Formats: sequence, C-alpha cells, structure tokens
Amino acid sequence: MSWFKRVKYFFMPADRILAEQVDDIPSKTLGIYGAGELGQAVVALLQQRGIKPDYWYDGQIKEGTHSLMQIAVYAPQQLAVHQPERLIVASEAYAEEISKNCRQLGYQGNLICLHK
Repeated sequence: MSWFKRVKYFFMPADRILAEQVDDIPSKTLGIYGAGELGQAVVALLQQRGIKPDYWYDGQIKEGTHSLMQIAVYAPQQLAVHQPERLIVASEAYAEEISKNCRQLGYQGNLICLHK
C-alpha cells in the first residue's frame, strides 16, 4: 500500500475504508462478515453506491437464515457453500481472528479487512 493511501486511511472511518476497497476491485459476488454496527454501516455505504452484497454472515447466527436491511444473514459455516469472490470482514477488533476462522471453514476467496 502506498504511503499516501496509508495516510488517507488513517483519517478515514472504518466503514469508508472497507467500502472503498470494494470499489477498487470489481467482482461477481460479494459477502459481508459481521452484522454489527460496522457491518451495517458498510452495507449502507455500498448500497448508496449501487452495490448490494450477495451474502451476509454473522457469528451470532447458529442455524437458518435471518434478514437484515433486506439481505439474508447466514451462519459462517455457509461460507464454504456460497464461496463469494470477495468477503468484507466488518470488524475492527476481531478482523484477524475472523479471517482465520473463515479460512478454517473453507473460504477460499479474497478477504477485505482492516488489519492488513
């Protein structure tokens, strides 16, 4: 990452950092991991830009499908089934732990995180 981008990200809110990374890389399918405040803020920003995530995952979902902001929210175990091309990890404190868990669950796509 260039020094300019590092300085820019230092002053930018977390939701904008994650949403901007989606803008930089076009893909066919997009997932969000984390349905808390940051996840909801990222989804709202993406929707303002005309991007609707295909899948949403949260560790609090143990089975079945729930809905938030008109998007289905799944248990993390569904990552291995859905395999979105890119997955935004919407967590500041647990991004590294969640990323490792996603890989252990069989997710093979590109992770977009704050910890990199």
